[in-house]
Amino acid sequence: MVCKGFRAYCDHPILHDLIFRNIAPLAIGTKFDADEVERHFCLDVMSYECSTYMEDAYLHDYSNVDSIYSDHGTYTLVKTSAIDEYATMPPMKAIKIKIQSMRPKEVKNNNGVTVRDILKGLVAFFSAGSHREMMGDHTGWTGFDHQFVDKNGVLVLVADYFDS
Repeated sequence: MVCKGFRAYCDHPILHDLIFRNIAPLAIGTKFDADEVERHFCLDVMSYECSTYMEDAYLHDYSNVDSIYSDHGTYTLVKTSAIDEYATMPPMKAIKIKIQSMRPKEVKNNNGVTVRDILKGLVAFFSAGSHREMMGDHTGWTGFDHQFVDKNGVLVLVADYFDS
């Protein structure tokens, strides 16, 4: 629960650009440079265990050394305000998620793909077929490794390297 004053501060229009809000999303097929697209910070620091539940994506607060060894500094991503913010800046109407060499999962939202949409895409991806089993013992990762624009003009977020 957040006090009204802090919520009003966070909702102030001056912060919209900084925290990925209120920008018109790029239409599918619009030309852009992948290097100029900024991913939402939580997509680069979230820990995800190839799960079929959105609640299994976490953010860790490493500012407190004790949090590395306990759940004290661990936050469920879906319980943060970042969940409903745009996944990228500028926002996109479509983003593909590519996990290793498997076929990418496309996520669409005409209002702009959000962090929640990305998590839903990951859950759908790992709920389908044998994707999780194909990962073997290495099913967890932190953040996406890189991104590129495919031949259809859609941004592709890539996770190649798994750390657990």
